[in-house]
Amino acid sequence: MKVRNLLAFGFVLLCALLGFVPAAAFGVPIMIGQTDTTADLDALMKITFDDTLISEVVTDTELLDLFPDGEVIRGPEGRYFETSQLYQNPGSIGARAEGGYIPVPNGAKAANAKIKLKKIMGAIEETAEVLKKIRGDKASFVNWAREQFPRFKESLSDELDRQALGDGSGIRARVNMATPNKDQLKVDSTFGIAGLDQPLMQFRRGMHLRAGPNADGSNPRAGVMTVLDIDWDNDALVLDQLATSLADDDYLWEGDAADSSVGKEMMGLLGMVDDGGIVQKLQEIDRTEHLWFRSYVNDLGGSAPLTEDVLIETDKVARFRGGGRVDTIIMSEDAFNTIWKDLKADRAINDPRAYTGGRRGITILFGGTRAVELRTARKMPSKLVFGLQRDQFRRFVLHEWEWDDTTGSIWKQVVDNTGRKDAFYAYGSMHAELAIKSPQRCWRLENWSDSGGGG
Repeated sequence: MKVRNLLAFGFVLLCALLGFVPAAAFGVPIMIGQTDTTADLDALMKITFDDTLISEVVTDTELLDLFPDGEVIRGPEGRYFETSQLYQNPGSIGARAEGGYIPVPNGAKAANAKIKLKKIMGAIEETAEVLKKIRGDKASFVNWAREQFPRFKESLSDELDRQALGDGSGIRARVNMATPNKDQLKVDSTFGIAGLDQPLMQFRRGMHLRAGPNADGSNPRAGVMTVLDIDWDNDALVLDQLATSLADDDYLWEGDAADSSVGKEMMGLLGMVDDGGIVQKLQEIDRTEHLWFRSYVNDLGGSAPLTEDVLIETDKVARFRGGGRVDTIIMSEDAFNTIWKDLKADRAINDPRAYTGGRRGITILFGGTRAVELRTARKMPSKLVFGLQRDQFRRFVLHEWEWDDTTGSIWKQVVDNTGRKDAFYAYGSMHAELAIKSPQRCWRLENWSDSGGGG
């Protein structure tokens, strides 16, 4: 028996040395992607000392907390959430003389909004050696399998926060170079919208990009690009390669050879708090036909500076038109600084014996009674301010992020056209969408001039 065992072991070892690999079984799903190997993660392997893993990934969740969870009114088998928008109250009211006729009543009018959930997915892939060797012992910095899931959730939260600002299109930015250069690709037009700056906030290291001449993702350029780094000093992306025939003004979106995010992202503030200029049809309600489903957008056209008076006037117009009572104002850091300079230009320091520089907690009174504190968001384009009534927003979910464990484990073996690989992947998903009940209760202010303000 022992001799046979030794012979069997020797035969297996010989096959391994000669590179013989058994063929893949038929009918097994294929998962192909970039797999982390021990060579890729060599920087995580220890030499002779203990230390911690230092994360250089910048993430934040400054917008998503504005949206409360909506009531789940349909099960997983449902197609969408549906709400009823009452935009005309019933009845008629008028003054009459004695013995006059009763006013002829009008009926109520309503429209149904449909909120279709978006599916957000993600995946992680490792070789078996990574899962076995990179553990929390003297041979490595971290238990990689345990460490990377919280890191992944940080990236996921950051991505959801980014989508909460956008318009649901999936577009990140546009190429801004007559002759594109992979080592320093200039981009502009955040979310593909002309005039919105800070486009680098839409990208992260390691993400895959597709490009094309059309905002709907049709006729994409051949080739997948990977973001190697973000060059903040030169306002550019560093890519591994350029898509074939990449041209100036091409749209950029997340995607790989198999699929992409274009047209599949959650709706964000730019689409919800809008007058139809960005998103004409919101929640299946056409803003061309239903003017009451528009927000007030004050586009200063680059002709006037951002001041306290401009904020108050914008809020007043929106309140008169839609009856809203804004309780949250969110803006860029640049806008916050501009308002601060305007405020302090005509304010005096009451106590000359003590002074603390900087600024904190700016609050402005609206309508004589509402005190609203100004908030900032890192991803916000510099010349953009939103006035929000928070109880008008909803976050519809079927479930939060879940790792798929249909097979009994979240880890599944990677298989390609040649056979099973000594690697494993895990993937998860969530269904969610952001929605607004009454856009006319909120407002947007944009495109002010840099000169003429306070300071």
